[in-house]
Amino acid sequence: MYRWLLDFYHGYLVVMVQGKRLEAFLNSAVAKGVYLWGIQRPAPGRLLFRVRGKDFPLLRSSFRRCGCRGKILHRSGLPFLLRRLLRNKGRWLGLLFFIAAVQVMASFVWVVGVVVEDGALPGETRIREELKEIGVQPGVLRGKIKKEHERILEELTIAFPEAAWINVELRGVVVLVTMVGKTPPPAKEEGPLDIIAAKEGLVSEVIVLEGTPLVKPGDMVSRGDLLILGEKVLPRREGGFISQPVRAEGIVKARVWYEKKVEEPLAVWQPVRNQRETVVYSLRWRDRVFPFYRRG
Repeated sequence: MYRWLLDFYHGYLVVMVQGKRLEAFLNSAVAKGVYLWGIQRPAPGRLLFRVRGKDFPLLRSSFRRCGCRGKILHRSGLPFLLRRLLRNKGRWLGLLFFIAAVQVMASFVWVVGVVVEDGALPGETRIREELKEIGVQPGVLRGKIKKEHERILEELTIAFPEAAWINVELRGVVVLVTMVGKTPPPAKEEGPLDIIAAKEGLVSEVIVLEGTPLVKPGDMVSRGDLLILGEKVLPRREGGFISQPVRAEGIVKARVWYEKKVEEPLAVWQPVRNQRETVVYSLRWRDRVFPFYRRG
């Protein structure tokens, strides 16, 4: 492993030599102190080996003296890799510039989305104008949105009191603002109102807040009977009484009955444990049982 790393650091060549005096070439290389490895002889008159790039010029005189021809088949190692990179430095610089540009562009917000859900909220245009005044718009730094998240929520809550829930979410280069409006309470009915029985029962308690009671504890009522009348009797200064329509309010509690009809057979089979014991061996296949032995 160490030898491979050392060869890769210095760089090496895969060389093919052709000639008749290959042994003389090897002896000449050894005499010059050139280290060769991976020596192979694929065919008569041919020799393959590996040599470091800095030692290859020392072999040229040996090629001439021994009448051999040398050819470089492959270059490998760190020096040759750096040379190829520098040869295409324009392409690599362009790639580095592209990566840097993507990183810079990813640090900004490019899209601001607005989602308005139920409730009476202003239109999307009005919300975008308010976001722009707060500072949430395309081109702002993502770090600023993260840092001022609480302030943005607070200002949106003040600007839109009709919103029940507001959320500002940062998704990459997109800021998504979601608003849910408050649901207005149902409109209160106007005019006089009576309270009637919803079920049949025996009245146990009557609490009148507004109106005139027509039943008392112990009365039996049916569904639809009038319990509290939406009128109020007031005395007059001149004498007598006057009836004034009101919205009846109160609580009427009663005992109710529920009926349930169940059909039962006349004869019911029920197993009873006794002293007898029976052993049955059977084979079950899906929903079918095949007994094949019984004892007792």
